[in-house]
Amino acid sequence: MLGASNYPDSVMYYLTSLRFDKESSCKFEGRICPLCSSKMDRDHVIKCIHTSAIRTNRHDGIVNAIKKLLNKSRKASSKQLENLLKPDIVMEVNNVKYVIDVTFSVEDVQYSKYLGKKRKYKGDPFTEDTVIPVVVQYNGIISQHSVEDLKIVPEVDIKKLYEAVYYHIALAQVKAEDLTGKLIRKLLD
Repeated sequence: MLGASNYPDSVMYYLTSLRFDKESSCKFEGRICPLCSSKMDRDHVIKCIHTSAIRTNRHDGIVNAIKKLLNKSRKASSKQLENLLKPDIVMEVNNVKYVIDVTFSVEDVQYSKYLGKKRKYKGDPFTEDTVIPVVVQYNGIISQHSVEDLKIVPEVDIKKLYEAVYYHIALAQVKAEDLTGKLIRKLLD
């Protein structure tokens, strides 16, 4: 695993239920969130406005895992481009600059998110072929298009990337549930 957790049992429980118990992530379907008053869906605990820092940490954890998988020769960095866009990773393959940008999506809009990231960065010096969107579903599945695009970087072991994705999704979910529980208890006191 790519990092230690204060919640090892909770992370393992969440990972197991995520992969094998589809009902566990739907237990709040149709209820109203006591924190933000929004209608809850299966992913509300991780998407609630009160857990935005946790979402950022989940995203950044996956970005950092990808950076760790890249060779130093790729000169991977996160820097703002001249057009003011700030991709997660800019790297080089055979002296050609590539962009890697991570995003999360639900299954039914995954391909449109993938194409949206391709269009977002298209333009000097990037083409559709040099933009690699890494689209991850909330259940941890990486878009097949993203997996194919990542083949340009052979050192990115997809199995290790999946380990990092599942770890950071589970950790974020556990932290979000913990925070949500604390906020609810505070409201009830």
